[in-house]
Amino acid sequence: CQEMIFEGLDYYAQVFVNGALAGESRDSYVPAAFNVKGLLKKGRNEIAVRITAGAEFIQGSVSKDHLRTYFYRDRRAMNNFRGQIRKPVYSWGWDWVESLPNIGIWRPARLESRSGAALHDVRLDTVLDGKDVFIDAEIVVENLHLWSERRVAVILKLVSPQGRATTHEFVSDIQVGRTPLRARIKIPEPQLWWPNGMGGQPLYDVSVVVKVKNKVTDLRRFRYGLRTVGVDQSPLPGGRRFCVRVNGTDVFCKGGNWVPADAIPARVNAEKYRRLVQEAKKANYTMLRVWGGGIYEDDCFYEACDEAGILVFQDFMFACSDYAGTDFGFRAQVRAETEAAVMRLRHHACIALWCGSNENISWLP
Repeated sequence: CQEMIFEGLDYYAQVFVNGALAGESRDSYVPAAFNVKGLLKKGRNEIAVRITAGAEFIQGSVSKDHLRTYFYRDRRAMNNFRGQIRKPVYSWGWDWVESLPNIGIWRPARLESRSGAALHDVRLDTVLDGKDVFIDAEIVVENLHLWSERRVAVILKLVSPQGRATTHEFVSDIQVGRTPLRARIKIPEPQLWWPNGMGGQPLYDVSVVVKVKNKVTDLRRFRYGLRTVGVDQSPLPGGRRFCVRVNGTDVFCKGGNWVPADAIPARVNAEKYRRLVQEAKKANYTMLRVWGGGIYEDDCFYEACDEAGILVFQDFMFACSDYAGTDFGFRAQVRAETEAAVMRLRHHACIALWCGSNENISWLP
């Protein structure tokens, strides 16, 4: 298995390897992966990416002759069209930014080569049971062999901030395709993660190793906070509550709205993310809402929120636009985008809520 992975392509991209088309992408929000096995050759290879801003895919009453003018200069004229392509809607301009549609490779790219078995997904959920704390782990392993099962060992390790390790090993014969492996693991002397002002933010170092015939075939590392998050919506006279609870305790959410920190997001580095999040912490914020007209932010942003104890109210990327909700192709694209975004971000302790959209209302005939 050989894949060329682009973390961010904005917007319509065609990827060529040694002159052959490897595939295309029409989604700025999530990574695009292209199977390049058989296209690579020994020695030097040429990879070319052709990218457009996406104006050619916008349909409607705006004529082709005037599309470029509208695309770059008249944001109000674009309000009825910006929902047609999966590109950040702030590109057309908003009350905080001028119209500046980005074009390009705006996040890192890499080549991955794997064999034997690989990690498809790692999901960890914290469970509180009295004074005991458990991890419900689900690790999805993909057997890359075309026709036969493989014996696979998966080693999950969590290391506390003080260096105490908790290890669990799965050994299983897995069929061709993807197989979920599940276990409940008790954490000794657990340290809970809390929002800013309510306690500390201890983070465990997590590693997941896949082995076939005692050879490492895949590896994933990230940090994880032991915490539970829920929303209390119990009935009240004339309505109901909407209260975020962390580790069973009500949180008084104080915070603000997060939009992209620059009209050109590729210019925002880890230092800027951390500085802005630290400013929120010093202002006694407990939550930031990532606005649905922007982007799924870089991992650096969520890591900074993990460390600062800032909860994240995460919108999916829909805002103030008409979307083709009855188009099955569009729905399939959104489903794949949503799965990719959730799988990338859900291990962060800061993620508290997922919201469908920003100010998006549908009227039915």
